[in-house]
Amino acid sequence: MKISLCVTTYNKPEILDKVLSGIRRMGVLPEEVIICDDGSGPETSEVIRNWQSVFPVPLRHCWQEDDGWRVAEVRNLGIRQSSCDYIVFLDGDCIPERHFIADHRQLAKPGHAIMGDRSHVRESWVTRFNPDLATVFWFAIRNRLRKRSNAFRNPLETPVVHRFDSVSPEELGHLAVGCNLGAWQKDILAVNGFNQYLTGWYLEDIELVARLLAAGIKAGKVRRRAIVYHLDHPVRPFDKEAVLEPTREVFRRKLTSTTNGLRKGNGQ
Repeated sequence: MKISLCVTTYNKPEILDKVLSGIRRMGVLPEEVIICDDGSGPETSEVIRNWQSVFPVPLRHCWQEDDGWRVAEVRNLGIRQSSCDYIVFLDGDCIPERHFIADHRQLAKPGHAIMGDRSHVRESWVTRFNPDLATVFWFAIRNRLRKRSNAFRNPLETPVVHRFDSVSPEELGHLAVGCNLGAWQKDILAVNGFNQYLTGWYLEDIELVARLLAAGIKAGKVRRRAIVYHLDHPVRPFDKEAVLEPTREVFRRKLTSTTNGLRKGNGQ
């Protein structure tokens, strides 16, 4: 089993530098890291080039022109460049705990996807955060973390498995997070990847998991393994009902593909 780690980013070079430092410190590394860049400027390219010379596994840079928020499309670009059996998606504002890839490797099962979770580093403390246990403990007791129960790894934690007929779109909206998601490449290809119609701030990750479920893939939710620490930042307002509507459509029509994904014209 070989793992690609696909990391999305957009014009946050200092944060990406912290994330890559965290990835490098993991006890078990993926076979490759692919930076899925949604149109960042040259400062991001420089950060990646500096890391490429010392990174212990291949570090690739997938870039597309800046034409608004197109996370689904740039993730599909990363999937196309992946050479591995299994893909783990991580956002460029999330630092992985040192067992992150080891946990995903142990939790991966045929016919399953893994929905991880995150703890949040409060915005005013982002620059001082490191993912070592002492810092995480200190941040937790000083209330510098949100969702502190997800901050500490439990190696005995097992996923709660969800199926298409056992979860609602609203429930899935609370379970699936694109900043921490693992799935087999063949399963992602079978549902035609991310839905590129979903541009702007959208729940393209949840819609993808909904199609995987509709295709018969089970999704395991795990909260205290495969941990990431989200570096909080201002979040633009959004219409919760509107962004969840594509996922509801998947459930209504039992859609297993999209017409605008990895292969255009092959959806339902």
